[in-house]
Amino acid sequence: MSSQPRAASSSFAARLDALDTTLEQVASVPSGSVGDGDVLVGLERLAQMSARLDSTAATLLREAAARGAVQAVGASSVVGWLRGFLRVAPGAAHAQAQLADRLWPWPCATTAASTRPAPLHPTGAKSTT
Repeated sequence: MSSQPRAASSSFAARLDALDTTLEQVASVPSGSVGDGDVLVGLERLAQMSARLDSTAATLLREAAARGAVQAVGASSVVGWLRGFLRVAPGAAHAQAQLADRLWPWPCATTAASTRPAPLHPTGAKSTT
């Protein structure tokens, strides 16, 4: 198994690069220079962002599993890929794989779009868009 992911060239990869740059800028701010009012707000916002990143990662993991992408790079399973490529502990790898499986009842986003029911409006009426 190669430990290097294939390079991606897409708008998604460009957005990841921009996120990485922004994260580096935030991480480089000395914690002692953060104002009293910003410390707790910063922690709350970082927790919210972390949850969004975890959700995005789980969604991508589900997509990778549905596409057989982990097998294409030599892993025997999603858990095997998480353990071998990302060095995730066994229990955590199983938990991440199970979470990804439970996120969406359809196999993956590419097939889910055609089978997803119409979203509901707050009133309960189905949307036609």
